[in-house]
Amino acid sequence: MRQKGKTVTMDSKSTIVVPEDRHGLYAIDVLDPDLVIGSEGVYYFHDMIVQMQKWGYQEGNTLFGFGCSKLFMICL
Repeated sequence: MRQKGKTVTMDSKSTIVVPEDRHGLYAIDVLDPDLVIGSEGVYYFHDMIVQMQKWGYQEGNTLFGFGCSKLFMICL
């Protein structure tokens, strides 16, 4: 069985949801899907994804995305 990562919040009133659409690529291709004004700024990794596809990487086969926020990482 394939294991999935677990995201844990320290605030019991909050939940963290990372979209799994497009094998995780949606989560890194569109960083804030609710942003209407200045939306060009949310496609931070889009050009990189397109370039990797031109090189032959295929979504779900050799190209995956893993959403992560460095703001919430704890370093030991």
